[in-house]
Formats: sequence, C-alpha cells, structure tokens
Amino acid sequence: MDKSVAVEVDALFDTEESWVNINKATNALLAYEQLHSDITEYWARLLREECNINSFANTKQLDYVNARAIKNLRTMHKQYDSETNHGLNTTMQKVWTD
Repeated sequence: MDKSVAVEVDALFDTEESWVNINKATNALLAYEQLHSDITEYWARLLREECNINSFANTKQLDYVNARAIKNLRTMHKQYDSETNHGLNTTMQKVWTD
C-alpha cells in the first residue's frame, strides 16, 4: 500500500519577533534585512522544488533533506552578514543585492 504525505514549505516572517530601533531605521537597513528575507525564500523554494520532484521512502530521508536545506540557509545568512559586515559594507551589499 502506497502512502503519501503532503509537504508544505513556507518562508515565514514572525512579526512578533521582529523589531527595529526607529532612530536607526534607514532605507539601507531595510534593504539589508530584506535580503535576509530573500535568502530565506530562496532556500524555501529550493526545498519546495526538491520535495515536489522527489519521492522519499521514509521520513528520515525527508528530515535529512530539510536539515541540509536549513544548514545551507544558515551558512548563506552567515556569509551574507560576514561579507557585508551586517549591511555596513555598501560595496558588498550592492554585490549581494545585484
């Protein structure tokens, strides 16, 4: 008997956990934070595609694919923060944005 499950992958933004110092809010800061959101959506799309095109024999396989995507997501966030100095390096911020 074949069993299947529906997998839904979403990139979510938790407004309850988000904050900004209104005195430091700038368009540059917004652009920096937006790219973090874009990175999350990028990895969500890759995971969604992988789940759509593959069949998994068991949940361990799906868990592995999910864990790998989360690891890659975190790695890219760290790389982005490092290379842009958290958005302060405007030259590298432009590289990432373009």
